[in-house]
Amino acid sequence: MSLKVIEKYIPVGHPNRPGGKMVSIKARIFHGTANLAHGADDIANANYFARAYKVLDGNVYEADGTTPFRHGSAHVVIDTDSATICLPLTEPCVGAGDRPLPYTNGFKGQTAVAKNVFAYNQNRESIQIELAMNDMKNFQLVLDNAIEFCRVYCPQHYLVNYRHHDVTGKICPSPMVGSVAAEAMWTGFVTKLVKGIAPTPPKPAVPTLTVTYNNVVIDCKPDSSSGKTIGQLRPVVEALGKHIDWVRETNTVVITD
Repeated sequence: MSLKVIEKYIPVGHPNRPGGKMVSIKARIFHGTANLAHGADDIANANYFARAYKVLDGNVYEADGTTPFRHGSAHVVIDTDSATICLPLTEPCVGAGDRPLPYTNGFKGQTAVAKNVFAYNQNRESIQIELAMNDMKNFQLVLDNAIEFCRVYCPQHYLVNYRHHDVTGKICPSPMVGSVAAEAMWTGFVTKLVKGIAPTPPKPAVPTLTVTYNNVVIDCKPDSSSGKTIGQLRPVVEALGKHIDWVRETNTVVITD
């Protein structure tokens, strides 16, 4: 694997690490960081997930002790040259449980996908991948690295691929939501992802042909350069006035006078 992968776990007990185990893994959910600042790479976002906080009177606040804590995390953040794993892929994260739509929309402020696929339990049933947006000129490289990460760490072919948008209605990842070009980018990414994680079919073995003549045994491998196995011995042998037999049990050609 050429992609550099860093492990920088959110501390146990942190508000952005709820703990426990996944109920199941049904999908990959892709997010965008929406932070265009140059330094907002994978490590910076991982540090933000694990930032300091305070608990006062049973309530969780930011480090200032007054601002309510803003929950949010992902299993991994990926940028142009590395990926930082923030949570074990066997644990849930706090990534796609938000409800930006009206709670009365029929799906409790989320989407039909949240209800019908996950029963509103998507944070415990998906691997969530954050795509860094600090270098949009090279965003395609981020997408390519995401495919490489999935190929190694979560290559299950039965997993469905969703955007954060598909689950909650949030415009995320914003470069792949909304316009015709954005939707085409998402569709192209998923197509490339599915192809990228597909197992490489093994090359068919080329059989070794054994020829026996006058008690001399010769092993030869038929020509397969054309994609077909070629071993046309009978016309040659019969032209020499010899007799040829094929012994299927031993994969052997026997030539006799």
